Amino acid sequence: MYSKIITSVNWGIEGQIVEIETKILRGLPCHVIVGLPSIIIKESKERVKAALKTSGVKFPEDRIIQNLFPANIKKEGSQLDLPIAMGIFCCLSSVTANRLEGIAFLGELSLDGKIQPVQGILSQIDGLKQQGIKRIVIPCGNSEEAQFLDGVVFYPYRDLKALCDDFLSDELKRISEGIIDTNHKSQPMVDARLDLSQIMGQNAAIRAVEIAVTGFHNLLIIGPPGCGKSMLAERLITIMPPMTLEEKIEVTKLYGISDGENINGLMHHRPFRAPHHTISRIGLVGGGVAILPGEISKAHNGILYLDEVGEFKSDAIDALREPLSSGYVNLTKGGRSLTFPSNFMLVATMNPCPCGHYLSKDENCTCTHNEIKRYFGKLSWPIIDRLDMTIYMERVDDLKQVLNTKSSLYGSVNTRDKITKAIAFRQKRLSHDRSRQGSNNDLSKEAEDLLIKYHERGKLSMRAYKKLIGISRTIADLDGDLHISKKHILEAFTYQTSMQIKRFF
Repeated sequence: MYSKIITSVNWGIEGQIVEIETKILRGLPCHVIVGLPSIIIKESKERVKAALKTSGVKFPEDRIIQNLFPANIKKEGSQLDLPIAMGIFCCLSSVTANRLEGIAFLGELSLDGKIQPVQGILSQIDGLKQQGIKRIVIPCGNSEEAQFLDGVVFYPYRDLKALCDDFLSDELKRISEGIIDTNHKSQPMVDARLDLSQIMGQNAAIRAVEIAVTGFHNLLIIGPPGCGKSMLAERLITIMPPMTLEEKIEVTKLYGISDGENINGLMHHRPFRAPHHTISRIGLVGGGVAILPGEISKAHNGILYLDEVGEFKSDAIDALREPLSSGYVNLTKGGRSLTFPSNFMLVATMNPCPCGHYLSKDENCTCTHNEIKRYFGKLSWPIIDRLDMTIYMERVDDLKQVLNTKSSLYGSVNTRDKITKAIAFRQKRLSHDRSRQGSNNDLSKEAEDLLIKYHERGKLSMRAYKKLIGISRTIADLDGDLHISKKHILEAFTYQTSMQIKRFF
């Protein structure tokens, strides 16, 4: 008696197809699983035995050998419970090989025969799909997230007995179409406790974050303690535009293969990750024994917030250079190499000096010039050079005047609507002429002359020029202008990181 069942295991953000060969031989009762199974898979033998007996299947009192092909890849995950059980069931039922061709099984089993949902199923399905498997049996608990993947027919089941009965009768039940209304799921994150309108007297800073979010520009906020740096950064998630379906699937894949991240269905809000400054380089970038995503990958399509960035370990911060430039991170260990997407918006805050009062109007700074230089020296120049925008926040001067000024101009709802319109304008502009992106054809004659003047004064490197054009283009999109004008260049220049940092030296 022999059967071959198709399934999948996680391999980075993608899935690796696995074939489970089952052979039942005469001999002393024994169940052996070979092919580099993890401890979780070795323990599945007891779950599978109990689930099959509960489902009315007579467990064989013979020697059962199951091989996980390819044998040179470490197999991990409880999703192999169901295919292991189906391999034994198909051997006992003498199911022909053609019935098993082109269909895969994913799911964890409980002792009473229930098929439990599993983590990382989107990655596993994607790996099967790339190998041409278009029919997949999945747990009902994973049907919400799985049904958004096109080109695959899903058969969701709650218990093993129903699956075995339907499989024998060749009447597998397909997933119902349109059972979930996705319109309300695409709304942005709304939290009444976090709103931009709660930040008073910092309109210039709010304007800067509006530009940063629209263009997904990395942002550094410098200011004395109590000026509202952290308060502003924590509210950026409320003005982020909603994710597209493709972005939701990418984020859900990453969280599905991460340890300690219990997700239920498709993720609908952009991630906001705020690790503590004691985090290690591996915790921030990713890696470890199993090569898992780090905080930068968990912040993919969202925000990575580093509060008091100068307090983070230097090696951890320097490791951000490649992901900030490329949008992904390559991790290698023990001959295994994986790539994780890491296209995040970096938002960092820091004090202007160790005591926090350099350039402050309210307090006197007690730091020496060398202490200030040493404090900023914690950020290497390659990292500073990758920060698109830098702003300096000061404490509110006249609180009475601010309290008497009531305006919803910079509320989260209004700001998010403005950003969404600007992004729609940018997409429409680029759809008309793809060659316009990053081209000098966007510049007006006055804007060109101003850029040439800046360059002649030695204030613009090529990297700074590219960033200046990108920020100016974002400001023009917010204004609904097809061309970058002089006013856009002038405003963008005030956010240049190199110019802001020079204030402290």
